[in-house]
Amino acid sequence: MSNSLASRFGPSPSLLPRPQRKVRKPSKRRDKRVTLRAELLEDRRLLAVVSEMEPNDQLAEATPVQLETAFDPRILSAQVAGTMTSADDVDNFTFSAIAGDTVIVSADDLIACLK
Repeated sequence: MSNSLASRFGPSPSLLPRPQRKVRKPSKRRDKRVTLRAELLEDRRLLAVVSEMEPNDQLAEATPVQLETAFDPRILSAQVAGTMTSADDVDNFTFSAIAGDTVIVSADDLIACLK
């Protein structure tokens, strides 16, 4: 029996031939490129909010409101934001319309504003 290190533990790793590394071909899964697509949506027009301007308690001081078409060109509309400072607060607004036009006005949170 030989007492050399090589006989006891085997040859030094630096003396052993290195195994050849296989060149990995890129997998098809990794090579897939993602294509982003954008879709144009129909035109949308958002209504601007008209803020109430004080003083507007008298008709001569009325806050002007510009009516615009939003979804249907036959319908003009606007959104107005304001606050009621007291139960007897009067707010006047003015807009242009043609005789015979139908005007619909709605208000939200009237009770909450008066509390």
